[in-house]
Amino acid sequence: MIKFSYYVALIISMVTIQVSRTAAQQFGVKGKVLDIETYKPFRG
Repeated sequence: MIKFSYYVALIISMVTIQVSRTAAQQFGVKGKVLDIETYKPFRG
C-alpha cells in the first residue's frame, strides 16, 4: 500500500511540474530600457 501511495504522489508531482513549466513558457517580458538621465530609449 505504501508503494502505491509513493507512485501516486510521484505521478501527481510530475504532472504538476509539467503543467507549471508549460504555463511559465506562455508568458514573456516586454518593455524598454531607458537612459536614467534623459529617459530616452537606451541604445547599447
